[in-house]
Amino acid sequence: MSWKPLQFSAYAGTHLPPLLISETFALDSYSIHLTDLTHIWSESLAKRAIIRRSREENTSIDPSDGDQFKIFLDKLKLGLGGGKDTTLALTISTDADRPSLILNITTNLPGGLAPLQWPVRLAAAPQSLLASQLTLPLLRTQHVRMQEIAALAEVLREKDHV
Repeated sequence: MSWKPLQFSAYAGTHLPPLLISETFALDSYSIHLTDLTHIWSESLAKRAIIRRSREENTSIDPSDGDQFKIFLDKLKLGLGGGKDTTLALTISTDADRPSLILNITTNLPGGLAPLQWPVRLAAAPQSLLASQLTLPLLRTQHVRMQEIAALAEVLREKDHV
């Protein structure tokens, strides 16, 4: 899983700490994780749940209609990547029972269609997910880099010795 800084739209005007996002798209699902390096929030939806929510949200793309599901996921990817004619904003749900983050993606569509608007409802994930998806991979990568540096230093010592 790769992490990258989350880039909000210029007008979003959020005063938030730097956030990292990781996204995984399959043919029939997606998983999105967001972290501030202390907490992690995530949402994973399969095709049926995406179709159900698209009906609730009355989206301008109907993912249940033929090849529209792939187009729908492609537009979500474009929005998360900060593509042209997209906006990305974060709101905080203050539901007392289950506070969450909502990542609002808006992607303009061609042909005069209404923009695709999609709320990614990120719920707090267990700390173990932060460890398994971020901390441990970072530690492994750092260990590999340290071994590479040591090997390069050894090559330099051998070169200097010759």
